[in-house]
Amino acid sequence: MIFLSKTFLFCILLYLLTVNVLPASSCLSCEPSTKEIENKFLYFAEDLYWRKRENFYAIRNFIQEFADLVKTRYQQKTIDRFGMEMLFSEYKRKLTKIQNKLEKEFNDDKTALNIVEDLTPSFKELAQSVEEIFTSFEDRKCPNKKEDNCGILLDKVTNCDTCKEELMVCAGGSDTHCIDLINKCPLCHCNKGKCSDLRTKEPCTPCEGYSNCVQKILPCETREIQVEEEADLNFDCSVAFHHEIHDEMEYILEKKQHSTVIPIQTFSQPNYVKYLADFKDVGDYSCTARSRITRFPISKVDFKVEGTYGIQCLCGK
Repeated sequence: MIFLSKTFLFCILLYLLTVNVLPASSCLSCEPSTKEIENKFLYFAEDLYWRKRENFYAIRNFIQEFADLVKTRYQQKTIDRFGMEMLFSEYKRKLTKIQNKLEKEFNDDKTALNIVEDLTPSFKELAQSVEEIFTSFEDRKCPNKKEDNCGILLDKVTNCDTCKEELMVCAGGSDTHCIDLINKCPLCHCNKGKCSDLRTKEPCTPCEGYSNCVQKILPCETREIQVEEEADLNFDCSVAFHHEIHDEMEYILEKKQHSTVIPIQTFSQPNYVKYLADFKDVGDYSCTARSRITRFPISKVDFKVEGTYGIQCLCGK
């Protein structure tokens, strides 16, 4: 029987390391179905090479050595749910492709060395795909800090080292003091007089200046609306980066009147229509988008509603 030496395996793996394309074995292990897919693949290989056990051992050892050697590559990385789904899907697809290749090109005369040489290009492709998936997450994360550069976005990500979900905070705007404060402080959100940390669910007290900084970062835009008497008054509370949010949201429309804020409506879609506008609808409004689950605010759009000549005349009566 011919077995692959540790030295040979290390040489194959070192080659893959030098091309800087390594698989995210640690993150893949966070997906429970990964082990099931691996076992299914190994059962197939064991059955295929039942006459030449050394070939099966070569496949099993190659995968294990490969995973162990590069495990730390992504150990300190995080990735979102979409990225995790892509990782698992790609891993499953590549193992299926390798399985089909082994079955199609099966030859009892192949040695363990031949088998590993056949596997190497496929694992190199897998490694390249995984690197691209992590790169796409870097491009995808914190969309509120790109075009709009406003608001606060909380995204659930998986820690590849611990496999635990964490909340990644993306604070937009240009106020560096407030951005640092929000990033460093507990995510202390208060609702109906009770405050709790969104990360730990424990009671908390907001950092000094935290609430003011949240209010500074939330505003994305001030929109002016010209409305005629008895026309529909349409409030569009959407912001470009909202399309990147996967959680359900709700919108709270309020009217500012002197030093008070009057609640108008809470709704599930970004648009709200006030039918048959009149002079009482002229004024300043704000629309806050927030997570329906956590109630944590995401963005705010201000509106300045001005009446046309007809409504202005009514105001003067």
